[in-house]
Amino acid sequence: METLHQKRQCAQCHKNNNFLIVLNKCHFEICYHHFEEMGIENRFKCPVCKDHDVSLNDCLTANKNYITVKVKNMHDKLNELDKRLSKYSQTRNDTEGFVYQYHTGLFEQLDKRRLHVKSEINKQIDTFYEEIKESYKLKLDKHVRFIRTNINSIEPNQKELFMNKLKQASGRPIKDQFFLIDSLMNQIEENELKIEKIDQTLTDPSEFIFVPKSDNSVRINIQNIFGRLKLKEKKILNSLDKLELKKRYFGHNKPVIGLTELISGDLISASYDHTLKVWDKDSGECMYTLSGHLDRIKDLKIVDTQIYTGGKDKCICVWKTNDRDYMKKTSVKEEVNCLAIKENGDLITGSIDGVLRTYDVELNKISELKAHEKHVYCILLLSSNIFVSCSADKTIKVWNSQSQIPIRAYIEHTDYVWCLEKVSETKFLSGSKDKRIFLWDINKDNYEMVFDGHADIVRCIRMKNSDEFLSCSADGRVIEWKLNDSKPNSILKRTGNNNSQIYSILVTDENELIIGTGSGELEIWASNL
Repeated sequence: METLHQKRQCAQCHKNNNFLIVLNKCHFEICYHHFEEMGIENRFKCPVCKDHDVSLNDCLTANKNYITVKVKNMHDKLNELDKRLSKYSQTRNDTEGFVYQYHTGLFEQLDKRRLHVKSEINKQIDTFYEEIKESYKLKLDKHVRFIRTNINSIEPNQKELFMNKLKQASGRPIKDQFFLIDSLMNQIEENELKIEKIDQTLTDPSEFIFVPKSDNSVRINIQNIFGRLKLKEKKILNSLDKLELKKRYFGHNKPVIGLTELISGDLISASYDHTLKVWDKDSGECMYTLSGHLDRIKDLKIVDTQIYTGGKDKCICVWKTNDRDYMKKTSVKEEVNCLAIKENGDLITGSIDGVLRTYDVELNKISELKAHEKHVYCILLLSSNIFVSCSADKTIKVWNSQSQIPIRAYIEHTDYVWCLEKVSETKFLSGSKDKRIFLWDINKDNYEMVFDGHADIVRCIRMKNSDEFLSCSADGRVIEWKLNDSKPNSILKRTGNNNSQIYSILVTDENELIIGTGSGELEIWASNL
């Protein structure tokens, strides 16, 4: 029996070819690509004998032709796989160098910025430069480990290896050849998936954008002068009803009230159990725990390389993202329910006495403002001068940083207002114990839209993209909404033991949904697509 890939002469073009199809009546053999030229689905006059019509479908009734087409498809896939693998050939010896070359542009921007401001604050700017560069390397190091693992799991010379296996099986029964081909195709598809994951991991070098800050600063603040790494907006590719529960992280024993990502790609969570935990998202392992508070942590914020928390213990703590001990801690007058960090580094807190207090970068109090009659639950920065606060007194107030008088005061909610989320520099969303969400424009006296779908307090709202947002509630549901539609767009399918109260949600830059539950678990939801 002839081997499947042995070259024979085509009766039409008289060229030798590996992939010849036997015509079903005259039994001449012609190249597969002649069928492609005439149209795979078409019937046409036999190009050799001219006595009958032929089509590829007719010819595929013969087992030999069917195998030829399957081998041809496998051959084409192997060619494509070889091309894609060749792009990563150097990664076997220098994965780190290969990954880093995709991101040299951003490092070049950081270098230029460093040189520009170094003459003004030489020692401080060098220190911050190294910190921000290291934080970016932490994320790339994950890419290095991921790509090294996947690329080394694929045998080199895939095409030669697979075709040799096929050649060795050519003398076996047809059934065995079918089985071998299907098995090899499965291996090819598995390797294609690995290459696809590598492609996705090597994101656009401009995944981060560099946002320089103004040099006009009276008080020296490195973050404000140097600039920061900022993630471009990402989207969840699928609606919530297409997501599946992939992992659970266990470590906290009380509600998880805050979730955010570090620049390295790791996850950090804050809990009523007094702790922060840093997680490796790939393994689900808690890498370390940050302890500094003596009672419930009420809020968590991250700016560049610094983590800010406030709690029921009347303390504010500040950590560096790579350190396990807090770098600053100060006691304040009242319990801290919420935090916001301004562009100049000043910190605004909201407390149980309804007062907004402002602190400088060293946590020295600058000012205080009696903003509400009861607890302040959330502070939202809309722009450099405009921010919003909400309270247990059922009101939402819009403030100008330069004034003690609110620009707007909204009283549409019928119970305490728990959370806020920025839509734009003039628009925001509010969530309340009255189970409703409102869309506001600070240039208008009334709300633009009301979203009614939860059965309990709305605890957290997160923008999914510029047109859609997610909300979570004590009713155990996450709902996806469109800003221009008051009806839910989709609802996350949490059933059985997975429908516990939800306190916080996060949309990661890897298109995952992270949920912080009332029992202290973290749930990771993602699509299979």
